[in-house]
Formats: sequence, structure tokens, C-alpha cells
Amino acid sequence: MNNVMIDLESLGQEPGNVIVTLSAVQFDITTGDIGKVFHESISIEDSLKEGLTIDPSTVMWWMTQNENARMQMVETQNNPDSLVEVLNKFATWLNHLPHATVRELYRKSDIVMWGRGPRFDMGLLSYAYKLIGYKKTPWDFRKERCVRTYESICPDIKIEYDKNRIGVLHNGVDDAKHEIKYVVKIQQFINNLINLDKTLTKLKD
Repeated sequence: MNNVMIDLESLGQEPGNVIVTLSAVQFDITTGDIGKVFHESISIEDSLKEGLTIDPSTVMWWMTQNENARMQMVETQNNPDSLVEVLNKFATWLNHLPHATVRELYRKSDIVMWGRGPRFDMGLLSYAYKLIGYKKTPWDFRKERCVRTYESICPDIKIEYDKNRIGVLHNGVDDAKHEIKYVVKIQQFINNLINLDKTLTKLKD
């Protein structure tokens, strides 16, 4: 169970924008089994003091979302931790995951990190770690994977899962678990194609 799905709720889409919540779910990409869950809210005020910024267009976008999503955003600021506290907690969480072998401090050779593109989840998170003084991220950048790439391989699978979505939209943990479901299904589809190709190759031989 060495895969981790990341989901950020933020006030911008570019590295350097404020991250409001950081959620992560450990999972098995073969079976879809769920492991440990991480979820923390980050103080917007503290993030601004650290040098992160807010994109006004994203704030306006949040205003157009349903009431549950807007209320969740407001509630994140009831008792949030500082940016440094949350990022340190997440680094520790990653380095103590069950079934994940530590190669060296703040670097795991076998953890596969999933997010919605290198510019968004991984981009915002990597920038934030550098901002607070980390020389490298708490994961191996070579193990980063893109959910959007998988979506493009089998868009019909994502559409079908979106129709039967369980959980609250824009809740970080619910979003991550939802993405895990169709990433696992797409991985199974890819594996089946690979096995079929191997079978056909053997028959030709």
C-alpha cells in the first residue's frame, strides 16, 4: 500500500498561492483498499505572513460553489494550524506510513504520490515546502503521478464514477477517495490490456 492521493483546497492554482487544507489518503492501487488518512487546515493569515498569495479569481470561484462547499471553506479557519506546523506534520506522516520503506530521512523510495498535475497539487505543495526551508520535498519527485493523465486514458470511467459520487464535493478527504476509485479502475483496465497483449503475443509465437 505505497500509493498516496493528495488533494489540496487552495486560494489559487499557481505555486505560491495559499493552501487552505492539505488532505492525503494512502491506498493500494491494485485493490483500492484505503490505509491511513491525513487532513489538516492551514491558517490563511499565517500563510500570507509566510509570503503566499491569494488569487482573486479563485476567491470568486469559491463564491459560486454550493453552500456546503463554502461553509467548509469558512470552517477550515475555525482552528487552523500554521503553514509550518501542517507541512511538518505531513512530512512526519509520510515517513511513518505502514508498508513504506524509508530510504533516508524525508525521502521514500517506494511511495508513489498522486495529484492533479505537476502544476497544481504537487506544484503548490513543493513551493510551500521550499518556502519554509526544506531543501527537498518529503517524497521522491520521480515518484509523482498525475491523476489527469489517467483521466485522459479512460475518460468514460471517470464520467461514470462522477455520476455516482459519494461524499462532499471539495472536501479534501472525500475528493481524494473519489479520485482513488477511478484511478484504481483505470489501472485495472490498463493491466487487463497488458495481459491481453501478452496472451496474444504468446499465441502468435
